[in-house]
Amino acid sequence: MKVLYICNEVSSRNGWAVINYHTVKEAVDKGHDVTCLVEKGSLSVEIPGVRYLDILPGPISIGKNPLSFLKSVSLVKGVIDKGSFDIVHVLVEPYVAYFAFLEVNNLYMTLVGTYSLQILNGKLKSAIYRKALGRVTHFFTISDYTKDEFLKVHPTSKKVELSPLGVDHETFSIENKAQQKEKCSFCLIGQVKPRKGVLIAIKAIEVLKEKYPQVKLYIAGDASSEYSHKCLSYVSHHKLEDNVEFLGHREQSSLKDLYSKCLANVLPSVNADDGAFEGFGLIHLEANACSIPSIGSLNCGNESAIRSGVNGFLVPQRDHLSLAETMGQIIEMKNNSTYGDLAQSSFNYAATQTWQNYFQTLEF
Repeated sequence: MKVLYICNEVSSRNGWAVINYHTVKEAVDKGHDVTCLVEKGSLSVEIPGVRYLDILPGPISIGKNPLSFLKSVSLVKGVIDKGSFDIVHVLVEPYVAYFAFLEVNNLYMTLVGTYSLQILNGKLKSAIYRKALGRVTHFFTISDYTKDEFLKVHPTSKKVELSPLGVDHETFSIENKAQQKEKCSFCLIGQVKPRKGVLIAIKAIEVLKEKYPQVKLYIAGDASSEYSHKCLSYVSHHKLEDNVEFLGHREQSSLKDLYSKCLANVLPSVNADDGAFEGFGLIHLEANACSIPSIGSLNCGNESAIRSGVNGFLVPQRDHLSLAETMGQIIEMKNNSTYGDLAQSSFNYAATQTWQNYFQTLEF
């Protein structure tokens, strides 16, 4: 089949881009003829057989300039008219707005998270988005939570298929070596922003420090936002510099070493005041593939990534005491030699979560 994907970029640089990469790669591996429309100046990685056309505005800025928007509609129309595609698949939600003005026979759309609800705010922009949604023939979503939230805001008679994400086992795979873990170390992977619950994790470390003075939290992610300064200030004010280390952005290739020395990954996601929420939490599976459990929060997409007691644990949102208690349980498991079973269970679970399985749900 000839497939056109519409997305921001195809790489490992952010959540959208990772899903895009594995979707596109799997499509090529299955023998499909693939073209990708991507953002201008994007750093998409080369995949043999894939044609990239970097003509799109950034997904967050789409619709802000009406003239620019109409111009990009024309560009997208030109590509579609010339391409004779069997399927057009919007992987990054804001770009579906083009299809309020364009019609194709098979329009697929993936619902990742927050932006499946928060696209084109405002009465006119919302009308454009709703018209575009009416032309989608197949909806796919990465978690039950995203699906439920989307249907609350945008009820549809069309079926919304669940397409759980996979994990790149070539990049993230470490056989269980529980005895080599640092005794009290944890990691949090992701941008330092409210939705990731970074301050919740720091407060949990503060509680744990009383019983485990050597407890350590490594935070790997961009820390340049106003919220990150709040987190840094909290660490300084509460004298946690020896217990919390901000590593800055780390490439995927370097995360394996970080996972390998930690007891667990921590992502206490919160449904933020601006409506942002965790759509899935792919890093939970990446951590599991490196033989460590992951701790996430309830009432968000983490519930589709973690099976409590199998590959990690789920705790209430914004509850640093419950998070600290669960982290303490994992430390004690390491102390009494039962940790190895949880590490092995996490590794085994990740082995069942593949990008091949994910792609099979897309109904090609």
